[in-house]
Amino acid sequence: MVPTGGTGHGSPGAGTEPEWLRWCRGGSADRHRRIPIKLAHQSAGSLTFLAVRVAHDRGFFREEGIEPEVVTIGDPGVIGAALENGSVDVAVDDTSVIASNLSRGIDLRIFGGMRVGVDLQLVTGRDSDVPEMGDPGVTWHDVMAAMRGKTIAMPGVAVSGGRIFRALAAEAGLAETDYTLVETAAGAPLISAVDSGRADAFMHASATSLAAENAGIGRIVLDLTPDVPEYFADLAYIAPAALRSTLETYPDLAAKWQRALQKAVDVIRDPANLPYLTDVSLRTVETMPGTTDFPQLRATIERLAPSYTATIDAAGLDTTLDFWRKIGTLTADVTADQLLALPAGSSS
Repeated sequence: MVPTGGTGHGSPGAGTEPEWLRWCRGGSADRHRRIPIKLAHQSAGSLTFLAVRVAHDRGFFREEGIEPEVVTIGDPGVIGAALENGSVDVAVDDTSVIASNLSRGIDLRIFGGMRVGVDLQLVTGRDSDVPEMGDPGVTWHDVMAAMRGKTIAMPGVAVSGGRIFRALAAEAGLAETDYTLVETAAGAPLISAVDSGRADAFMHASATSLAAENAGIGRIVLDLTPDVPEYFADLAYIAPAALRSTLETYPDLAAKWQRALQKAVDVIRDPANLPYLTDVSLRTVETMPGTTDFPQLRATIERLAPSYTATIDAAGLDTTLDFWRKIGTLTADVTADQLLALPAGSSS
């Protein structure tokens, strides 16, 4: 499967195939070449990257000739630099961050999909007075309004996580001076921040949020997964990216990646595999409190399963980039066409 939409920036002429589409097709001469890569993603505690973990654990990457060395980078702000300096070859990252890095001169390209929609929950201390969405008459606006005077921990205060929180808070009538956002590493440090009282709440992904609740430390008061508010439902939030030079060196990487990810997506979407998927997920969050017995995880994976994807649609990515600009996460006028294609006049 390959991305659809977009015109690309190939050489001029009728019927010219976009460079990104040629990358995704791969060349027959390179089909059996082994591709060693260092693959980075954020946060061991996020189910957003489950497809990558499954593809790695089940050997789907190796079946396609990709030899991955997987590393976790907790600070989303350093992934672009890690790609630029060659510390990693491929990174699964927030699409707003990828676009911002491209606008700053890091020659990145998106070459596949990961998930659509967001996976974020707002978690308060267990005994907080914050109302919970789903209680009679309580809306997400009420929950956000209750953040007045609170300190909220999260990774990525300056990027998408923080911007999403600010956008929701503004819709609920709060000014940025009405609350405090504190940069905190993903996973266990977020749970610790609430447990110790350094923060009143944290915002992060399902596995961390459920671990906090399961440990009796936190309470999920607002779940943005998959479509609260509804405009989150189709966001191309996360995608794999590499330097253009990497994709030129390995012109079949995109096709191989997408085939491996599609196999993983097929596994995730099959309800018969839920015990296996729960096991894979638990292996990645075992350093957090509350994960020895994790009864909510299976239902969460089942709920998220339809959102995983191996491909990315250019039109959907453009809509997502417009959303990032609307909430201030992205300021550059970067388009999907630029992120999915070589610049005009380039050769593959």
